[in-house]
Amino acid sequence: MGLRLSHNVALLGILALGLISCSEPQSEEFFLFPDQCALDGSYRFCPDMSDSLSVYDLSLYSRIDQRSYGSFPVNIKVKSPSGVLIADDKVFWDMSEPVVKYRTGIVPSEYGKWEVWVYVEKINGLRGIGLICEKE
Repeated sequence: MGLRLSHNVALLGILALGLISCSEPQSEEFFLFPDQCALDGSYRFCPDMSDSLSVYDLSLYSRIDQRSYGSFPVNIKVKSPSGVLIADDKVFWDMSEPVVKYRTGIVPSEYGKWEVWVYVEKINGLRGIGLICEKE
């Protein structure tokens, strides 16, 4: 009887771990190297914002050989899953910060895969640009 009980407890433990490991990740991260960007210098990311119960944050990060640039202009365009241009922003990216919040508290007007286009000028030593999409 004792062996059967410990066997059942072990089986329940394994099932519980299986359920926990199947949970959806709370963030999605993308990174593109300069040779992966478009001819116009744009980096295209497609974060999945299809959870209607979630609020999202978008952050940008880069890898650059030299941090002496200070800040540089970045143009960002955001398109909804249906192709509607939602944002067209020009921001100045402070290179002293490795990760910069672009938008916080986003409640998508449409759920699905969005497109985020990041346009940067040619920068010596730039190893790439990344996007982090986090659920709050």
